[in-house]
Amino acid sequence: MERECFFQLAREVIKKYEYPSFNSHEFLDAFRKQYPWEYISMLNEREKDDESPFRTTHAIIGNWLLDGARTGELEIEKTEDNVICKSVLGNEVPVPIWKRTKISNPFSKEMMAKLLILIMFFACVSINALAQDIEIDSLDMADFRQQRYAQGWEWIMKENDQKVKKTESYPYSISYYLFPSHPQYRLCYAKNYLASFIYDDNGTLLRVHMLLRCSNNENFRLLDNLMVEEKTSLRQYIMNQILIHDYKNNKYNIQKESANVQHDIKVELGLEKSQNEDEVKDYIQGVILKELCKSLNITYVPGMSQMEIMCIYIGGTYEKGLTEDEQAARIRKKMFAKYGETRATQILTQRATTFATKVKEIQAKVVRELYSGGGNIMTQAMTYGAAYAATHEKSTVATNYLKQLRSDHEDVVDNISRIVRLSETSFKLVFNDDPDCKFNVVITFKNKKPYEYACDFEFQVVNE
Repeated sequence: MERECFFQLAREVIKKYEYPSFNSHEFLDAFRKQYPWEYISMLNEREKDDESPFRTTHAIIGNWLLDGARTGELEIEKTEDNVICKSVLGNEVPVPIWKRTKISNPFSKEMMAKLLILIMFFACVSINALAQDIEIDSLDMADFRQQRYAQGWEWIMKENDQKVKKTESYPYSISYYLFPSHPQYRLCYAKNYLASFIYDDNGTLLRVHMLLRCSNNENFRLLDNLMVEEKTSLRQYIMNQILIHDYKNNKYNIQKESANVQHDIKVELGLEKSQNEDEVKDYIQGVILKELCKSLNITYVPGMSQMEIMCIYIGGTYEKGLTEDEQAARIRKKMFAKYGETRATQILTQRATTFATKVKEIQAKVVRELYSGGGNIMTQAMTYGAAYAATHEKSTVATNYLKQLRSDHEDVVDNISRIVRLSETSFKLVFNDDPDCKFNVVITFKNKKPYEYACDFEFQVVNE
């Protein structure tokens, strides 16, 4: 972003600010809320190897505010006062206070009324809120110190300013830091800076040096960014384990409900498979392929795959036992010989586009008929006994029961009371604010392959 563009936006932010003064952090918050995409654009302008793009961007904004105060373009002036705020790194730092130079009657009757209401409100609630904030911050800092200043690894913090960044592309694509006193170790950070790892020069994981609840700028949270499975975050895993615990302990006397309700709950929690699941998938896929062949004027043969149909339509040929790349090579060779490279490329591209469009249309049609409960596809599905899993709607009782359980615990899952190191590569997340289900989650990191990690998770119910 250019300086002049920023000044134009900053003037709008300052103009809408109803108080005569503000500090830099208050300006940043207002700027982000009023112009979120412009703020994101400024972050994206940072270099990829910038280890703290937020701090760099905020420093640029601070310098522009100072420049705008000196030239008078922003109609503000920097006061001699500072306020102590937390930086993006979590450190307490002095932040400058700015005063507007042009403001009409800042303390109008309406303003005084607002201030009076605020004073009365904060007199009642601010002490408790502040105490809670301090408690949470202290826990974060306690974890930070416990993990990073561990005995035997103090040299990492002592030599932090001396570490040297290295990047390699072969045999592994990695970026890491080397330290003068311990060149045999390599320190790597997770992309979201929620964790740091120490490997030896063979890529063997030796220690998880740091594991935090959230990144310094709070844009990344451990519960949402640590994956248990490809599409399951740690938060989702924990919630599901809590729901299983509640269900098995007959919370709300759920066992009195019918067998169908029990089955629906178990399917949702992953304790059982839905009825005829594999048969349904196979049958619906067969229906789609039949409809696809019909629309492309290809004779359908039971057992045909989508790959086979595609090859026949695009290139007129298919040979069993070949890989996708080998099939493509055969088709290109045949088409190039028949039409020449230029014309053949045009034909192949056109047919491939048509095929992809047809697949989407047929899939949408089949799903629409299945879930609408009408048409020949539904009748045939019922004949095969496969309609249940494709069209069965969870019972209202099961849906409402699981909804209630999630509501019971949704605030608790966010509240990690402590992160306790168990070993060089394992930690215990302590959740102790749930009266119905006090639990811990043990995370053990291990090598997936050189310079890459995987995790094992264990859900532990406490005091049962």
